[in-house]
Amino acid sequence: MVVVSINHNHNENVKNHKTGFSPYVDFMAIDSGSKLEEHQKSYFDIELPNVYYSGLINAAFEYFHDRSDDFIIYFIASDVVIDDYLKSIERVKFAFSHSDIAVYAPCANESPHKQMVSGYGEGLRQVNFVEGFCFAVRLGMLRKMCPIDIKVNKIGWGLDVYLGYLAMKQGLKSVVDYEIEVFHPTSSGYDIAKARNQRDNWFNGLEKAARVFRKWATFTPINSNIGIFLLKQWIKRISIISIISTTILITMK
Repeated sequence: MVVVSINHNHNENVKNHKTGFSPYVDFMAIDSGSKLEEHQKSYFDIELPNVYYSGLINAAFEYFHDRSDDFIIYFIASDVVIDDYLKSIERVKFAFSHSDIAVYAPCANESPHKQMVSGYGEGLRQVNFVEGFCFAVRLGMLRKMCPIDIKVNKIGWGLDVYLGYLAMKQGLKSVVDYEIEVFHPTSSGYDIAKARNQRDNWFNGLEKAARVFRKWATFTPINSNIGIFLLKQWIKRISIISIISTTILITMK
């Protein structure tokens, strides 16, 4: 397992992450085009030009790509504030001791996605997807998404939803942990319209089942147990129809 702090211009909080996590777990920090003072360069293992969120995820995947599928990468955006680093690691390890969990996130103080907000549930709770500012994922799941085409979606909206889809497609779970909360600011720092457009273009290049998942998974009622079950059945149905259709087309050729 490794914690990867991904950064753009929140340099001193990376130092907090490094100091907090290093006694308990392997730690790496990757910078994306920040203005680093000389003493801040020591915080980072990899310095890149501004490659945005998708480029940072790609960089971490490239570095660890030869590890086993069960290797855990815990991504934490550098603007996330964590009160208890040891508990954070213990909760991640506890979650992934369950072989059916593929994607994990702590709950947060605020989020546009209700399932992420503290008080929405208790303990580990299955959801359709977790938000991407602070999440852990098995490398085998990340391998199905990376490398991300940054020419299409460099800002990275929708990657978290797609990981939720991939987990569901494999019969695995995405979970939010209401036993631990992190603080994440609501301001984005980038062009929302551009991020939305990049996400839409990226999803348009994915399979139909992924597009259906994205359409429905963000609705709060679908994050109920019944909603998750129904969405899972629908995704299976679409995938089966797609396989049959592809087989018929290949046979006809």
